[in-house]
Amino acid sequence: MEEHALLGAPPSARGCLDLTAEALLWLQRAVRDASCYACCFEAEGVYHEINEEFGGVEYLHRQPDVIAVHGFLSDEECDRLREKAEGKLKPCGTYDSDGRRQPRNSNRTSSEALVTQREVPTIIAKLTALLRCTPEQLQTLNVVRYTAGQQFKPHCDASSGRCSRIEHGFVRSTRLVSVLVYLNSPRRGGKTIFPWFNMSIQPCKGTALLHFPASLSYHHDPRTLHSGAPAIEDKWILVTWMWYHPRDPSLMDEANVPELSSSRI
Repeated sequence: MEEHALLGAPPSARGCLDLTAEALLWLQRAVRDASCYACCFEAEGVYHEINEEFGGVEYLHRQPDVIAVHGFLSDEECDRLREKAEGKLKPCGTYDSDGRRQPRNSNRTSSEALVTQREVPTIIAKLTALLRCTPEQLQTLNVVRYTAGQQFKPHCDASSGRCSRIEHGFVRSTRLVSVLVYLNSPRRGGKTIFPWFNMSIQPCKGTALLHFPASLSYHHDPRTLHSGAPAIEDKWILVTWMWYHPRDPSLMDEANVPELSSSRI
């Protein structure tokens, strides 16, 4: 199987296509079964454009685009985010087709803690510069921890879009960019896997991973189906999503979200 590596990342943190035949078959079946597979999409659709002049940008895959941004966060920023969330994590939930939070289930077994934008002004400045967006387009940041055996099964990040449903304070909108930042570098397990084009990426501390779940015309891209493979060692990530439209503060105001700590990053 063709090898893929995170060029520019430390050799110990490089990702490669080392899925077993059994695992690959399972993921390909998941592609067929995933609800997002049935959504129409435009193979040549227009997607949001990021700031390619931002340092460390590397395209890992084209159409659909998967982008690594090496050194997006410093080691200190990663460590401080983990310290903020330590001891305040709660079981992750999922959301149904109406945007209602569902109890913890076997699809997503990690733990999470919300981080308000006022706690991480430097990181928000980086995100808005990289994504060419406003802070109001960013979903509340989330620090996520996976312990041994925990995973996030194959899923897509796009919302239903152009409907009356409200998600995280966003209305009649959709997620245009998914952002995942690795906060540590586990040597084993925890890879991010895109089964459609047979790519797996080993976490590398400080590296941001971007993909584009929906086009500017609201079409979902099922090729962005991805999963977080079961962790063997602890895995920490920071996640957020850029939405098409700004959040309505009357529906979700971060001022009402308690801070994890008084420190600022």
